[in-house]
Parts: sequence; structure tokens; C-alpha cells
Amino acid sequence: MALTKINNNSLSDITKFKVLQVVQTSKTDSYTTTSTSDTDITGMSVNITPSLSSNKILIMVSLMAGCTDAAIVKLLRGSTVVGSDTGSDGCFAMVRNSASNQTNNYTINFLDTPSTTSQITYKLQVKSTAGVTFSVNRRPSSDFPDGSSQITVMEIGV
Repeated sequence: MALTKINNNSLSDITKFKVLQVVQTSKTDSYTTTSTSDTDITGMSVNITPSLSSNKILIMVSLMAGCTDAAIVKLLRGSTVVGSDTGSDGCFAMVRNSASNQTNNYTINFLDTPSTTSQITYKLQVKSTAGVTFSVNRRPSSDFPDGSSQITVMEIGV
């Protein structure tokens, strides 16, 4: 018996999807904030220009972060929050640490439909709760580096 369908798509339909371009930014330096307002995480943005408005963008984020209590991290396309929960904060990660001298890796994979051929900027923002220290690529209570973070975007032709 031959396999002819996957998720109601014929095998010939599935082969039509192609990765058309890949763009990545990698952050190896550290970033720290105590801001209680949404703030761009320096160095965690990437630009891509889709070739067709019907194409999709696959966003993959790997964020090495730590916080002395809690912080809210958001993924944005320009000024629009994407890939988030349905809550009022629109976060994809709530960074919480029980120990102030540790970091964790937070990831997101999100398939976006931007419906444009104009350049798009995907970026990360953070908002610290109650002014606690939030850090990227380092432990919140030390100066020791502790990893790297990346945003990778792929244009998927449909």
C-alpha cells in the first residue's frame, strides 16, 4: 500500500514548498536591562524581504537569558507582536529563575504569514517585571558570559 497523503496534502503538493532564503543574526555579546517598559534587545533583530506576498516566513529563535525574578519576552514583526500567547502581554517566553546566577535557553518556532514583499524586521523585546535585572548571554548577577543567542528566518515558497 502506497502512502499518498500527509495532513490531507498529496505528496506532489508537499514537494512544492521550498526554502528560498535564510537570514540569521547571532548575538555573542551580553545585554542587560531593568526597564519595566517594552525594550528592544540590542542585536536581536533580523531583516528579510520576501520574494512573493504569498510566501511564509519561518522564524526560529534561540535566546540564552536569565533574570533575577521575572521578565516578559516578545517576538515582533515590525511593531506587531507575533508568535505569542493570547494574553495581554503577548509574550512567547516568561523568563523566571529561582536562582539569580543562572541562565536558560528559550526557543520559539513560528510560521508567519506577513503578506508583503517589503522588507520585514523581526526582533525581540523584553519587559522586566518590577525592575528586576534581565540579561542575555550572561548570568544576571555576574559578568561571566554564558552562551549566545540567534534569530534565524527562512522564506518558505508556497
